[in-house]
Amino acid sequence: MIYDSCFRSLIENFPMGIYIVKPDRTIVFWNRAAEQITGYSAEWICGRKCPDSGLRHLDDTACPLCETYCPFMTVLKEGKELRKQVFAHHREGYHILVETIFVPIRDENGSITEVAEVFYPADQRVHSESAIEHLYNAASYDRLTGLPGRAYTEAFLRRRMSEYHLSGERFAVLFCDINDFRDFNNQYGHEAGDTVLRSFGTAMSRVCRSTDVFGRWGGDEFLGIYVIHNENDTARIAGRMQDTADALRIRHQELTLTIGLSIGITAARPEDDEASIVARADRYMYLAKRSDSQRTVTDREAGEASGGSHDG
Repeated sequence: MIYDSCFRSLIENFPMGIYIVKPDRTIVFWNRAAEQITGYSAEWICGRKCPDSGLRHLDDTACPLCETYCPFMTVLKEGKELRKQVFAHHREGYHILVETIFVPIRDENGSITEVAEVFYPADQRVHSESAIEHLYNAASYDRLTGLPGRAYTEAFLRRRMSEYHLSGERFAVLFCDINDFRDFNNQYGHEAGDTVLRSFGTAMSRVCRSTDVFGRWGGDEFLGIYVIHNENDTARIAGRMQDTADALRIRHQELTLTIGLSIGITAARPEDDEASIVARADRYMYLAKRSDSQRTVTDREAGEASGGSHDG
């Protein structure tokens, strides 16, 4: 959008921080108050995408917004103003709590072309990196397995679903559980079950790409979210997970334990929301569990291949 000189001068000198972001999350404007509040100059910020800017926004529970479901995406999706308290990273190495207002900017046809964030400090305190890191880890990660926890995984899924509906970027959801997990607890005690979960989490984190998330959903159930190019990728992803699980040898006292997985994996469809795609992957997983021959069920095995890509 082209701003006239009067409007640009107004927002440049506005006493609150203002920045403007394109739908691809590239920052195109950063005013003087934003510089003063965060320590980042316009020269540093403008032209960068939000996740690469250094701001590292966290919500008030310390869940990372740039990695999961950023408020900009909510505004793009819903088309209305959003108010939120977030932590913003200062260039000097600490976080500040700010009040934010995210506002859609529309063209003459009513289409949202950009989103503006207006922000100002919520209080005068600064929050140390160690305290924020503690909150971040508590909010984001499962303590036993070291994998992303359910809240983080759900937020990341919302992000992927929004990106899919906005731009057509394809992804798949994998749902799995450890076969006969109760037997580990019943035969060897809960400590053995914890060892299995911990070892499984470590192994799976090593094979998860940086673009994807594999998190603990609850108990011995896990959910993965994967960028894909086509539906054939789902079988390859599930195969990699099965191979990793098959190779796992878990030491518990004098025992060597092995595990097996039941996996359901499905590609996103235009009619999907977060609940529907998880429910379908979960249903596929139970089909695999009941099968004598299949450890993984994909859209193809379930006879539900979508037959095409999202058109954006």
